[in-house]
Amino acid sequence: KDADVKDRELSDYTGEWQSVYPLLKDGILDEVFDYKAKLNKDMTAAEYKDYYTTGYKTDIDTINIKDNTIDFVVNGEHHQ
Repeated sequence: KDADVKDRELSDYTGEWQSVYPLLKDGILDEVFDYKAKLNKDMTAAEYKDYYTTGYKTDIDTINIKDNTIDFVVNGEHHQ
């Protein structure tokens, strides 16, 4: 709900974040899509995979957040 959304400090997200996109590409999450398709008949497992692959597609390997700095790592190169 929108009423539950509040402003947050960047420090709430401190740490190293990894994209799920490589997991999608490697098929590691295929069981999840099979499970979702069984629970909700609106989409097949393949449709779920396509949907999430499109939504999470990125070339960012990791995002590192420390203090007031956000560091995007793309192909081993850091971008702050």
